[in-house]
Amino acid sequence: MQGFSSLARNSIYLEEAPCGSIYGYVVNINGDPVENARLKLRGLRKVKHIKDRAVSDKDGFFEFSKCLDAGKYVITINKRRHRPAQKTVVIEEGEEKDIGEIVLKRKSTKMKMLSEEEAE
Repeated sequence: MQGFSSLARNSIYLEEAPCGSIYGYVVNINGDPVENARLKLRGLRKVKHIKDRAVSDKDGFFEFSKCLDAGKYVITINKRRHRPAQKTVVIEEGEEKDIGEIVLKRKSTKMKMLSEEEAE
């Protein structure tokens, strides 16, 4: 077959990188679950393009399961009437990281009482 050229076949293989995740629990100082805490995940350095959000459930459980790359992350936790908390987490490629418990402390509702001398 003259004039017919054979086509070179190139195969492209896509290798799926293993996805990482981070999960844990939000609790109060007594170890009781904190429901509806808002959590923000922000990547640092080479993974700073990654951001995610989560909310703790009735058991205080949360999970960031968006396909996370290996790297360093900061989790910020907020809940009304509680002090904000932060935790830095490093995960390896494909790691499912259990960070255990993050303790949220209630904001102090006690008002400083002035002594009679201070009030005068």
